[in-house]
Amino acid sequence: MKTEYLNIILLTFSSLLFFTFIIFIWIKYGVRQSLSESYYVLGKNRNYIFTLFWWFFMIPVMIVSSTPLIFFAGSGICFVGAAPSFRERLEGKVHVISAVLGIVLSMLSLAVDFHYWISVIVFSIITLLVVFLKIRNRTWWIEITAVIVLLSSLYFIKVF
Repeated sequence: MKTEYLNIILLTFSSLLFFTFIIFIWIKYGVRQSLSESYYVLGKNRNYIFTLFWWFFMIPVMIVSSTPLIFFAGSGICFVGAAPSFRERLEGKVHVISAVLGIVLSMLSLAVDFHYWISVIVFSIITLLVVFLKIRNRTWWIEITAVIVLLSSLYFIKVF
C-alpha cells in the first residue's frame, strides 16, 4: 500500500473519531469548559471512552507525522487520556502539563519539522481572538482549534 493511502486512511480515521466524539459531547452535554471535562460528564460507567478516544485519535497522527516533536506531543496527549482526572491534585498536574505540551509541541512541529508556519500563525491568531474577546469556554475552543489546525495541516503536508 502506498504511503499516501495509509496517511489518508490514518488521518481520516483520526478526523472522523475526533469529530464524532466532539459532536456527541456537544449534542448530549453542550459545549464544556474544556474537552477534558467530557471525562466527567460521561459518568463513571462510560468515562473510559475519554481515555480510548485520545489514544485512538493520537496514535495514528503520530504514525503519520513520524517526527520527534510529534512523538512527544502525541505522548503528551496520550498522557491526557491516561491521567483524565484533572480535578485531582497530582493527576491534574500531569493532565494539564501533558495537554499544554501536546498542543505546544504539535504546533512547534508544524513550524520546525514541516515549515508550516502559516498553520501556527492561524492557530495563534484564533487563540488570541478567543482570549481577548473573552469567548465562553475558551479552553474548549482553543483545544478544538489546535486539533483542527494539526489535522488539516497534516492532510496538506502528507497527502497533497
